[in-house]
Amino acid sequence: MNNPAHFTCICLLIRDENRYLNEWLLHHLPITDHIYIYDNGIKEQVSTATSKLPKQDQSRITVIPYKNRYSHVQEEAYNHFLTHYGRETVWCIFLDSDEFLILDCPDTLPKILTEKDCYNEIRIFWNEYGADGRKHYEPLPVRQRFLRRSKASKTFLHKDFIQTAKVRRMISHFPVFDPADRLCYEDTQMKLFHIDHYYTKSLEEWQEKMARGSANPSCLKNFNEFFLYNPDMAYLKTETNGCSQSYHAGCQKQGGSL
Repeated sequence: MNNPAHFTCICLLIRDENRYLNEWLLHHLPITDHIYIYDNGIKEQVSTATSKLPKQDQSRITVIPYKNRYSHVQEEAYNHFLTHYGRETVWCIFLDSDEFLILDCPDTLPKILTEKDCYNEIRIFWNEYGADGRKHYEPLPVRQRFLRRSKASKTFLHKDFIQTAKVRRMISHFPVFDPADRLCYEDTQMKLFHIDHYYTKSLEEWQEKMARGSANPSCLKNFNEFFLYNPDMAYLKTETNGCSQSYHAGCQKQGGSL
C-alpha cells in the first residue's frame, strides 16, 4: 500500500477489561487517527463496549477477535498486526489498557511525528502510578481515582512509537529492525509526550489482574509485586511467599536490531 489510510494509530491488546475501555478510548480517540483492538477476552466482548460509542468514533476503531489460547498472545497479536494492518498506517504504538498517552507540548501528534520522521523509533517514557491507598474498585475514572505517583524502581520504563514499514517484527513490546534501519529518538525529558501508567490500580483490581493472567508467559504477576509499587499498603499483606521478581524486572529487553 503506497498511501497508508492512517498516519498514526494505537494497537491495544485487551482481555476482559471492558469497564476501563470507554475511558481509555475517549482519551485516545482525539489524539490518534485509528485504534486497533485485539480482543483476547474470555468473559466479555470488546464490541459490547465499542457499539455504545457514536458512529463516527466506531468507524475509527477496528476490533480483531483474538480469543484462542496462544503461547505468547502479546507477541503473536503484535506481529499479526504488523502483517495484516501494518501497511495501513505510518506510525503505531502498542499500548495496554492501563496506559494513557499524554502530549506534553502544544503540537498535535501528527506534527510531532512528522518532525521526527528521520527516526523510525521514538521512545516514550512512563510516569508510574500506584493504588493511592485504595483497596477496592470504585466505578469512577481511573485517572480520577489514582493521582499519586509510585516511586517503584523499574527496569522497563518505556514504549515506542514505530514506523511500521521499517519494523521486521515485535519481540514482546520491543521492535526489531534491520541494523541499518534503526534510528531511535529518546524523549527522556518528556518534552513531547509521556505515558501515565496505572499498573496496579487498587488491591482488589490487582488481584483481578492476576486472575486474568499475563499476555507474556515470561512475565507473570504475583501478589507481592503489588507492594513493590505500593509500600504504604504493606499492612494489607497476608501472603508471605517472598517477593519474587517483579513483572518488569523479569522482562529482559530482547528487541533492538538483529
